[in-house]
Amino acid sequence: MDKKIWKYMLDNLFSDKTNLFYDYIVPEKRGEFESYLPSPELIKKCIPSPTGWGTGMEDSVINGSVMLESALLAYEVTKEEEYLKKARDFFKGLKLCATVSESEGFLARSVSPVDGISHYIDSSRDQYTHWVCACARYHDSDIVDSEEKKAIEDILLSFAIRARANVNAENKWNMLREDGGQGFVTALWNAAPHEMMRLPMIYLAAWKISGDESFKEDYLKYRDLGMDESEKIVYRDNMRPFAFGQMQLSLRFCYDYDEDSAFRERCYKLMKQNADYGLNKVLDCAKTNLTEENRETIHTKATAWNETPAWFNGYLSDYAYYVPMHFKSLFAMGLKGAWHIRDIGDAASIYMNLPGAEYKEELLNAILSTIEYVDTEKYTSDALCYLLTPYYKLLLIK
Repeated sequence: MDKKIWKYMLDNLFSDKTNLFYDYIVPEKRGEFESYLPSPELIKKCIPSPTGWGTGMEDSVINGSVMLESALLAYEVTKEEEYLKKARDFFKGLKLCATVSESEGFLARSVSPVDGISHYIDSSRDQYTHWVCACARYHDSDIVDSEEKKAIEDILLSFAIRARANVNAENKWNMLREDGGQGFVTALWNAAPHEMMRLPMIYLAAWKISGDESFKEDYLKYRDLGMDESEKIVYRDNMRPFAFGQMQLSLRFCYDYDEDSAFRERCYKLMKQNADYGLNKVLDCAKTNLTEENRETIHTKATAWNETPAWFNGYLSDYAYYVPMHFKSLFAMGLKGAWHIRDIGDAASIYMNLPGAEYKEELLNAILSTIEYVDTEKYTSDALCYLLTPYYKLLLIK
């Protein structure tokens, strides 16, 4: 069943020019990224926005991070060598996004397959979160080579150096865009509860994985207050599970690398609370949304970003941020298209990222039902990939 997702993702959303996964397929132009992704000229002008929201170049780092971890897990389950090559290829794409800019520590969301260089100037805390977690796992794996290991250590240091320079009250706690302007969603402190462990995580990664002790003080400065704020989390229905999933990633990272037993206990307690939410959410989503009535909307065709009206989301640092309407309707309301599938994958991952998560037959059945439900000849979103990591983690403990 998992092979269905691998084939779909690699055949439709992966570019071997950049080793990156893009966000959606325009059916009439399947496999022709350069015909519907923004051109380098438009990217340079930050059209439709500095983030590239809704263009297909928004979440390559998140997708690549999920697929890198999936390849590592798939190898653990199957021992098939093909997954090792995939992991190395996916890391190349993630490395590209972290090194393509001349601005130290800037993480591009994606890179154009046209020239292998062009990218939007605004990142997000979500991209950083996924990159750190996936590449740390790769760094600690048995398959990473010395060159890759050194690259990960250097990049993690660059993230922490950028945070140390930029994330302060004067900059509104923002990592800042590549051009030094305010980023729309790159605030790493004084943020929502589910976002508060991202900054400590970056400093912890620089300290523990690169071995640079100078970041220990930065980590400890923010760690406890970050947890205090995280524990105020409220599970609102209008929040997509991915928000809690990324919170779970940052908590799990701190749990794995911090050696303070009292702090790790706090991490576990909050992760368990998140995991209970995730398990209930995935089972409810599968029961409620995988219906015959929803089949048409699940398979809604994606429209090229420049063939749909755009929603104006405001100005920031002299740039306008426009969001293609097909993206706004799916993201803000979650009523159709990919989000039912994405919610199931994200919610399952929240549960499976709990240390010592127990095997749940009903969870595996929900994932298998979701994979079977999707017709990959009609489907157009990247959301399928989010089912892979919880699927393999369940098999490993079955």
